[in-house]
Amino acid sequence: MNIRLATADDIPAIISMKLAMFHEAGVEMGVGNEKLITTYNQYYNEAAAFHYLAEENDRVIAMAGGFLKNDFPFCLYPQPCLRLCW
Repeated sequence: MNIRLATADDIPAIISMKLAMFHEAGVEMGVGNEKLITTYNQYYNEAAAFHYLAEENDRVIAMAGGFLKNDFPFCLYPQPCLRLCW
């Protein structure tokens, strides 16, 4: 198994896994793939999101990640300095 930091090229796989996770929990996102792709690309372009992917035989089998939030109430706090290891 290989673990690596995701790139913007991995966004479709990340979205697919995220949608499957919510579906299994009985929650539907309520937006289409295009909106999700646009939003994820924006976060990645602003270095406000990151994910780690676990791969086996060149196939993504798991992921973990996070987002920096700047909407309410997060906008009331000092902006963090994000330094990612890539």
